[in-house]
Amino acid sequence: MPYSNYTKIFDLLTELDQGDGPRELFAWADEVREKEIESFAIWRPGPEPDGPPIKTYCSAKSIRRLVRFVGDLGLIEIGEGQQCRLTSTGRNALQGDNYARAMSTHMAMYLKNRAGITYSDLKDTITAIQRSGVPFFDTIYERVSDEQELQIGEGRFRMALYLLERCGMLTSLTRKVYFSPEAEAWSG
Repeated sequence: MPYSNYTKIFDLLTELDQGDGPRELFAWADEVREKEIESFAIWRPGPEPDGPPIKTYCSAKSIRRLVRFVGDLGLIEIGEGQQCRLTSTGRNALQGDNYARAMSTHMAMYLKNRAGITYSDLKDTITAIQRSGVPFFDTIYERVSDEQELQIGEGRFRMALYLLERCGMLTSLTRKVYFSPEAEAWSG
């Protein structure tokens, strides 16, 4: 089962909390990769068409990118010499059931400070789309980009929406579409 960035961020905070002090970003990303933490597992197709998938792990580069994002959220501080340390907010997020609340608060702050849109504006935009269409990600992104001077890219915005959904701040639906096996025109 694939893990989400929500789980990966929690595991990063936990790893940093268990350390003896600040961790250098590049060395720490290598350590996380070498530990083969389950939330960083990636299942890729095997060499045989019907064969089993092959389990690999996120690259150190993608781990560093996620650490920097968590730094942007304010849960990790990245200081001089790329030294990473848990902020007091990051430490509090690991206490009891605080993670979702801390993550949602910092996602809302991130959207306001880094993306230029408030959580209220985002909800209003989604509500307006629901009246006239389906609020798919690309529709939301296009509408927000048209209404605001959005200061983050599409991938980061998608991650922000997903993390807000995981924190209970947004709701999403996943629906399956079924076709008969004879429907060749729909395949590929």
